[in-house]
Amino acid sequence: PHPIYGAYETAMRHFRQGEYEVSIRYLDQLIDIEPRLADLHYLRAEALRFMGQLDEAREGYSDAVRQNPSFAPAFLGLAKVQLTLDPNTYPSNLDRAIEADPTLGEAHLLKVQFLQRAGDWAALESAAQAAIQAGVDEPLLHLALAEARLALGRPSEALEPALYGLSRNPTLLPGYHLLGRILLALERYQEAINPLQTYLVYQPGDPQAWQELALARMRLAEFEPALQALDRALQGGGDPAWIHYWRGRTLLLADEPQGALQAFQEAQQQAGSPEDLPLFAAQAHLDLGQPQPAIESLSQLIGSTLDPMLRARALLMRAQAYEQLDPPDLESARIDYQAVAEQADLPPEMLITAQEGLARLQATPTPAATQPGS
Repeated sequence: PHPIYGAYETAMRHFRQGEYEVSIRYLDQLIDIEPRLADLHYLRAEALRFMGQLDEAREGYSDAVRQNPSFAPAFLGLAKVQLTLDPNTYPSNLDRAIEADPTLGEAHLLKVQFLQRAGDWAALESAAQAAIQAGVDEPLLHLALAEARLALGRPSEALEPALYGLSRNPTLLPGYHLLGRILLALERYQEAINPLQTYLVYQPGDPQAWQELALARMRLAEFEPALQALDRALQGGGDPAWIHYWRGRTLLLADEPQGALQAFQEAQQQAGSPEDLPLFAAQAHLDLGQPQPAIESLSQLIGSTLDPMLRARALLMRAQAYEQLDPPDLESARIDYQAVAEQADLPPEMLITAQEGLARLQATPTPAATQPGS
């Protein structure tokens, strides 16, 4: 056999053992003999990249491309160098690698991982679909496709690729978290619990997953487990405004309005509390028989929100609070019900509630006017 083959096998053996400097010495000898072999330049560049010599590695990959302009692994190597030096800029060499070899799975994976980090969900969906259609049957690509569709608000289309990706590799732990999130978005709360719990067995410090488990438990009226999951989320460093907000909503459903009110007050003290928090705080006040503070909370929300749906919900609740005053303020209630009834683009159930309120007030007798001299 030609001596080049023996030297190449030696270079590869040292490369696999992580002895990159020794591998490079053999590769230099081989390149002197066969300078037009692109894979020799590529392998040398790979060794340099693993050694952290990125400028030299980039030159080596470029040498490989010069010898073979359609050598996809060299374009992939150039992309890896660029991502190491500048992880926030998409490397166009990834597309060149995929164009040269549409079945190069590593290039597709690197592309979808970049798009995931960037949160470019439309581009991620397109990239993952293109890779799968090219015949790259990599479970992570199916999970990436599912994540993109979930982020784009299409959870029903996300379910199948998530299930397929996990079936192909059940050890992909993030896949269980993703599946739980998809089922949660589909309001399949009972089914969401198992994948979320599976994920949390191995990642017990993830506050986001505890929050999602708490939400599923709350929707199933499993209030105590929901509160326990929220405690774990808070211990894990989760968003305190979000956690106290959902603690309040859970306690409200559990018919504990005083505890709910305290949780809402704690949430309001945090930055970034949800905009609709005053609505639920007002409900807690009403459950406690406190219509005046409910009216104050709702009036603040009505005056600040730009969300027409949220404003209408607050108007309806404020109208009901006016009716609960002692004595009732029926005129103010009528004004709020009328404001909602005039918004034809609201959901039918809200319009019906407003119309029923107006009819009820119209049927309520009012004191007769006092006659002079009587």
